[in-house]
Amino acid sequence: EGELLAANVNFMSSTLAGEVEILVDVPGFVSESIKFDVLPGDPVKFEVNANTESIYTSAANTATINAYLLDENDNLVETDNETIIEFEATSSTNEFINLSGSDVVSEEGIANNSITANDISGVANITVNSAGLETGIISLDITKHLTHEDVSKFSPRALYISLLGGSFGNLTN
Repeated sequence: EGELLAANVNFMSSTLAGEVEILVDVPGFVSESIKFDVLPGDPVKFEVNANTESIYTSAANTATINAYLLDENDNLVETDNETIIEFEATSSTNEFINLSGSDVVSEEGIANNSITANDISGVANITVNSAGLETGIISLDITKHLTHEDVSKFSPRALYISLLGGSFGNLTN
């Protein structure tokens, strides 16, 4: 019987990257399967998401934004460890948030950035850019974090507590 060598097999994937197993059966010669990885193409765009849809002012919590480098067929470009990705708030919302850094180098096709809120409520729009790639964008709600102590300083208390969803009828809490 013959022997099947990976160097003797030509294979081209049309759209999917990842592990592939091919069974080659040539009667009287060889019957063998080969496993190999099909690599993604070059990055062309981003998929952007966050671990939360909103963050609170006064550093009550943080959000982590993830930027995934995708090829033309939406495969994660896991082979990319060198693309510099810029995270930036739009000019009209940059006063709402603080980014842990602006430029992040991708690791296995993923770049992360942490965000905290300043003392302004609203919607922060964050763009994700890199030379030659389609820009990604994500929006996060920035919510003013109020404590009982903050509310107790408001006048008239009943109106603010009612608007903010406080415990109605109990103005001492």
